[in-house]
Amino acid sequence: AAPTAEPAPAVEFSGSGDEGSFTAADGRFTCSWTIDRAARTIEFDMAADTTGYVSIGWASPRTERYHVRTDMVTGWVDDMTMDAHVIDTWSMLDDLPDEDASDDVTLVAATQVDGRTSVRFTRAWDTGDAAQDVALVDDGEALHVQWAFESFDPFSDTDVATGRTRWLYADHFDNAGSVYVDLLGGGAAAESVEFPDAGVLLVIALA
Repeated sequence: AAPTAEPAPAVEFSGSGDEGSFTAADGRFTCSWTIDRAARTIEFDMAADTTGYVSIGWASPRTERYHVRTDMVTGWVDDMTMDAHVIDTWSMLDDLPDEDASDDVTLVAATQVDGRTSVRFTRAWDTGDAAQDVALVDDGEALHVQWAFESFDPFSDTDVATGRTRWLYADHFDNAGSVYVDLLGGGAAAESVEFPDAGVLLVIALA
């Protein structure tokens, strides 16, 4: 069975109905978001102490296991070219997420400075992709928000059998955590959840 993380000290949460942010208990990962209610879009800014990838995802609050039926976005800055990348992915099970057949995220900016990578992207609340996206609904319900990062950039690989190109990236081991967050309502519920590896529990203290 996956280990259950012990509750960590709460960290400061700032936000209102249209924006918010959280920080992992160890301070190595942060995420902020801004809501555009007229356009029905959300902009995320995720950052971590790494020169590899950073990732954020969300699933139904009834999905308690990490990675299961989870809408995930991964971004990074190429160490050689300094080109920015962001990919829309879908994780059906506790495994490497697949690149989404419908790319519904837009890269805004990405930087890699002094060992810290920051990636900003936008997407619609509801992309219309019910098969591989989890819609954001303004119903006051907190989603199971998950995050991860690792020190290596993803690399592309072609499946010999299918000819399909996919991004491969290293397991994030203990650089991961999750929390229940009402992204559109600015609230959160701090609860213990299960991790595939010994992760760092992310806890939010309500403003």
